[in-house]
Amino acid sequence: MIDVAYSADEGDQQTFALDYDALIVDWMLPGKNGLTLCRDLRLRGVQTPILMLAARDVH
Repeated sequence: MIDVAYSADEGDQQTFALDYDALIVDWMLPGKNGLTLCRDLRLRGVQTPILMLAARDVH
């Protein structure tokens, strides 16, 4: 099963409520960025593997 969150806050709530095998997190999220979300999850003790995506234009 795959769940989708459209903001960092929504993803944070879902991760708190459910146990996932892995997380795929975009760097650029509405609200707080993906890096902050990952740090907050780790501070709460979440040890789920996280794959961070970044599709930023470098021009």
